Amino acid sequence: MDRGTLTRQMPVSIEAERALLGSIITDPECFDKVAGTITTEDFYLEDHKRIYEALVKMYTQSRTIDTVTLLNALTEGGRRDEADGIKYISIIASSVPAVSNVKDYAAIVKDKSKLRKLIGICEEISDESYEEASPVRTIIDSAEQRIFDLCFPFLDLCIGHCILLIICQWLIILGRICIV
Repeated sequence: MDRGTLTRQMPVSIEAERALLGSIITDPECFDKVAGTITTEDFYLEDHKRIYEALVKMYTQSRTIDTVTLLNALTEGGRRDEADGIKYISIIASSVPAVSNVKDYAAIVKDKSKLRKLIGICEEISDESYEEASPVRTIIDSAEQRIFDLCFPFLDLCIGHCILLIICQWLIILGRICIV
């Protein structure tokens, strides 16, 4: 079969996106469990991105979150009309199998997002390879770095923090820093 004629669907779980958003709408306290994991860009559907963005804004401003206040926030931002909005948000809020599974829904959404990003990275690597505009080693190094960054997005921050701790401990051992 010719791969060029095939149309493939990007990895996505609309059900998990809805369940995640619905969990937050139903029980805003569960937002704490996923806030450090999920970003707006992890959502596939533009509507879901806008809803999540509004939820984040409401949550960080300590505003009450429910279907009515969310709809109002979206409408004020010009992002949703009231007639269709209340129906869709109600569907999302009622489509939550179990709020207690919010971390699982977030993990599914994040995994699908990573797969989409990986596909994008692979397409870029493929284009660079076909173009042959850079030395092979440069293309390979760049490919490795992009995939590494996708797998470990916060590693640079962690390594920097660890190095700083090691330096501080070494200076303490040498007596260069006085701990009060």
